[in-house]
Amino acid sequence: MKGGLFRDTLLYVPAQLIGPFAQFAVVVVWTHLLAPGPFGVVAFVMASHELTATLGHSWWTAYMLRFRRRHAGADPARFQAMDDRMVAFAVASQVAMAPLALAAVGAAPSPGLVAASAAYLVARSLVAHYSERARADRRIGAYSLVQIVGPALGAALSLVALMRVEASATAALAAMALGQCVGVALLFAALRFAPGRGRYDSAILHEAFRFGWPLMATGAFLWAAAQGVRLVVGAFDGADAVGLFSAGWGLGLRIAAVIAMLCTAAAFPLAVDRIESGDRAGALRQVALNGTLMAA
Repeated sequence: MKGGLFRDTLLYVPAQLIGPFAQFAVVVVWTHLLAPGPFGVVAFVMASHELTATLGHSWWTAYMLRFRRRHAGADPARFQAMDDRMVAFAVASQVAMAPLALAAVGAAPSPGLVAASAAYLVARSLVAHYSERARADRRIGAYSLVQIVGPALGAALSLVALMRVEASATAALAAMALGQCVGVALLFAALRFAPGRGRYDSAILHEAFRFGWPLMATGAFLWAAAQGVRLVVGAFDGADAVGLFSAGWGLGLRIAAVIAMLCTAAAFPLAVDRIESGDRAGALRQVALNGTLMAA
């Protein structure tokens, strides 16, 4: 068990360090290229994805990560059709939530800014979902591809857009979205996969929602605890203050997220393998070991 965890953790390290480091570095550079107001808008839209995803699709993604192998062994086509339809729902929900995210931070929602925000939220959701699909199948190479290329390319394109096109939130978000979409396209090529129209399956949806609603509720609470302070700052001091505050707050949260993901990326699929093979005690030991790593 320890050997499998150690090996897989090492294989996940590039994805857990390179992509987040690119995002970390570009946020620092943005503070020099963007005025506090536009920077605050970009930072809040990026942070709001955690909430919009929690409400829209991350509960389904978690269900897919946990139970994909079980469904693949029973009726893979049925589960794939449901997954395609849930991804379509996720895309629609992110588009609908984009103007709400901008309104929450007090940004003037021009058509271009709304479109760029929606594109970023949609692209980020696709990266999050399909990278977890690769992780569910322990396709570490494919997972690493999208986790590295999407953030790194998006960061590079955003710098080009800000310096060559316009130093605005619209340019930064649109460029980030483009980089994420390229990462998703490469992941599809690596997996030899193309999403379809899909169809809803009420039995799977009921089971998934029963699994996912606690995740949705706790995710919303955790987002309010970690990110709600941005709304408080914006309500009292405006978008410029949100930008100034986000420079430090966002970097601190990103560092913590990188450390957490480094400890959990390999552990959860291994625990799922054990519980699906009937080794419940082994799965619990795997989770306990992961808790020890997180505490350390």
